Amino acid sequence: MNIPMLSPTSLEELSSCLTRMTKESKVIAGGTDLVIDLKQHKILPDLLLNIIDIPQLKEITLRDDAVEIGSAATFSELEKNPLIKRFFPAMVLASSKVGSKQIRNRGTIGGNIIRASAAGDMLPVLLALDARFSVRNSLGEIRIIPVNEFVFQKNRLSENEALIKIILRVPQAGRYNCFVKLGSREAVSISKLNMCLSAAFGGKNRMITESAVTLGSLAPKPIYARRGMKTLDGQILNDSLKADFAEALAKDVAEAIPTRASMPYKRRAIQGLAWDLLDIFAGLTKSL
Repeated sequence: MNIPMLSPTSLEELSSCLTRMTKESKVIAGGTDLVIDLKQHKILPDLLLNIIDIPQLKEITLRDDAVEIGSAATFSELEKNPLIKRFFPAMVLASSKVGSKQIRNRGTIGGNIIRASAAGDMLPVLLALDARFSVRNSLGEIRIIPVNEFVFQKNRLSENEALIKIILRVPQAGRYNCFVKLGSREAVSISKLNMCLSAAFGGKNRMITESAVTLGSLAPKPIYARRGMKTLDGQILNDSLKADFAEALAKDVAEAIPTRASMPYKRRAIQGLAWDLLDIFAGLTKSL
């Protein structure tokens, strides 16, 4: 298989390379999924655009009130980065659970987003954190796609565009986020179910407010756990709330996949994850 490859080393070169992309062309960074598809002859692109050599796409920086993550940042880099550790423990947890160590060293956040696998760990986190995606085209123009549009409205990239940054607003004081995952095996975990929570906590009554709860590896795309969110908002964090939250999530699962053979199992499994998630959340807020 002899597929031509372009390897730009700057954003300007990237734009120039994008003019040559067709609907059959593919962008490659870590290649953890794409290379397998190539070897198994699932795809036969007419051109590969390698973006891993563009320094700006590896950067993780704090700019004004947002953390900007280059699309070629690996899961290992996310897991270890001081800014991600400080502001987004949910992303640290999710990154640490992706595949094997070798996969985390090669796999990139941008690849995970664009592939949009139903079993992926990152999109549910980015949905809960209200991320934005910065996309560059062949003219050097930038457009911003809110994560909601990407997930629910299929506002995807055209062949002359490339994802260059993920933008996350720095959480306001008193807002926390966390992540849990149920995998199919311990060593190289493929997600059977995952969940992310972002919520405000505190005040005189130490209540949970403004919660966003997302579920992954459930439906073809991540979903909001609407009943779970309603159950949390305005409530004090205690064991009674954990039980109510678990029951609400079971109903969210049953509603999302009512005819799926895995529904009974996942309806039970989500209840255990609910307790785990709120235990982690409580640990983040224990100093209050």
